[in-house]
Amino acid sequence: MTGRDTLLIDRCDQLGKGNFVVLRKAGTVVDVDQVRPDDILTCNHSLAITPVFENQKYIVYRIMAQPQH
Repeated sequence: MTGRDTLLIDRCDQLGKGNFVVLRKAGTVVDVDQVRPDDILTCNHSLAITPVFENQKYIVYRIMAQPQH
């Protein structure tokens, strides 16, 4: 729909393959084919994941590599 490449990611260790992730909110549809919305912010500590858009059904997060200390 956006003319951009997309892929389905259902494991936290694979989140770094993209720049954004779009998740269906819990309760809208069974979330068996995506990272659980309740886990997205804490499941991959090597990434900084920030919400950038939200509506009734979806939430979009920006994914960036976590700065090394």
